[in-house]
Amino acid sequence: MLHELRPMGFAEAARHLGVDIFEMVRILSNTDGMPDSLVFEADQLIKIKTDAGIESSWWTDESLPKDHNPGRQRVRASLLLLLD
Repeated sequence: MLHELRPMGFAEAARHLGVDIFEMVRILSNTDGMPDSLVFEADQLIKIKTDAGIESSWWTDESLPKDHNPGRQRVRASLLLLLD
């Protein structure tokens, strides 16, 4: 709860939005431009998310299968959803 009140650094903001840091640079460049400070408040992230059209994950209620590779873990979870 308290972590949501404090400003976030660039990498943490990208994780919060669910994008890669390079994608974050592309998004910022195509919306309002790169800010002078790479520290983001919660309301700024909401605006970035809205402006960029970033949608929330469609499987937030799904549990991810056990796998040491996070990318493969998400692919396996999506395939299981498709099979179901």
